Amino acid sequence: MEKTSNTQITNYRFVVGSLIALLGFSAGLNMLATGPITPLIIDTYGINNSTAGLLTSIIFIVKVVFAIPSSMLIDRLPLKTIITLGGLTLSAPLLSFLAVDSFSVLVLLRAVHGLGFILVLPAAMVIFMQQFKPKELPLVNGSFTAAMILGITVSNFFVVRLSAHMPWEVVLSICGGVALISTIVWVLFGNAYPIAREGKDSRPINNVSKVLSSRDDMLLIAADLGPLTLFAVSSAWLPTFYHETLGFSLTKAGGLMSTQSLAGFLSLLLASFIASRTRLRRPFLIVPGILAGFAGIATVSTSNLWILYIDMVALGFVIWFYLPVLFTMAMELHPDNPSRAATIFSVLLGLGGISAFIGPPAVGAVADLTGSFVPGIVIFSITAWSLLLSGILLPETKNPRP
Repeated sequence: MEKTSNTQITNYRFVVGSLIALLGFSAGLNMLATGPITPLIIDTYGINNSTAGLLTSIIFIVKVVFAIPSSMLIDRLPLKTIITLGGLTLSAPLLSFLAVDSFSVLVLLRAVHGLGFILVLPAAMVIFMQQFKPKELPLVNGSFTAAMILGITVSNFFVVRLSAHMPWEVVLSICGGVALISTIVWVLFGNAYPIAREGKDSRPINNVSKVLSSRDDMLLIAADLGPLTLFAVSSAWLPTFYHETLGFSLTKAGGLMSTQSLAGFLSLLLASFIASRTRLRRPFLIVPGILAGFAGIATVSTSNLWILYIDMVALGFVIWFYLPVLFTMAMELHPDNPSRAATIFSVLLGLGGISAFIGPPAVGAVADLTGSFVPGIVIFSITAWSLLLSGILLPETKNPRP
């Protein structure tokens, strides 16, 4: 049994990591479940495209409003309690069956779900820093993110198919039920240590100003803004674009999205494996950063199904490959201050939420005006090159600078 400056490292950490990964899977299962069935939701409520975009963007605006305030809980509540609260709010889509006659209720449930994710992620990252060895961090970060995208993959594949046999509201409720079960398992078997206090300067409320004034912290955050927005836009509107413009069935369009998320899942595993065996970090941002914008544009540049499968694989690969290393870099920049690292994730969620909130409704509004989703998706594909720019400007963090 090894001992760090804050906690003892035991084999039980793998149980804890698995339980948190299960919550990540639940978050992914519900996060974008409305994307593949957006045309069904539009028909149910008689709304337009820009209004339907709220189903995705509301999750991100919740992050804008609550990401930084929620980080303050890390200094005030036990980590296990924070993650339990996050899991319960992640389960909000369980009540989707109540939204059969009210679009507002559906949007509200999506908003509550978004709050759950910003409670779970920063607290989970602190637990990883406490309970895992530094060399294990890329793998555990990658496992958490891979579990989340596996949830997205499953929802993309099954939501449309299940909706052919039962009301779509019931399908969304089933997804929410999985999150509740994951939360119950966490309550029964989860474990977390108290955060070692390093003085007032290490508290999240003081760390926010430090993060906002730190060049390297803000570059880490900027790296994720473009790909995150492209991810939100593509998840919200590519299924509808393929259905309405290219004439694909909803099942076929959902299958394309499953290909994207499955490619992302595999890229996360590959990135985690490679990152745990190298001292380099910046190439994990630069290489996918070069390809990100081109991959987004390619998804709306052809009607050939087989080429689209290739395009979706490329997009899924580049918009997820960097994430395990991005999270690890935040931890390596501040190895002795988990609270500071958690604050980076909170600010990332907050600022990222602004761009991701703007994206889906903006693309929907442009489509309402022009009759095409292509211009909006191309514009937000270009923003994904923020990953390349940040990768060029950031330092290596494997050996943190004094």
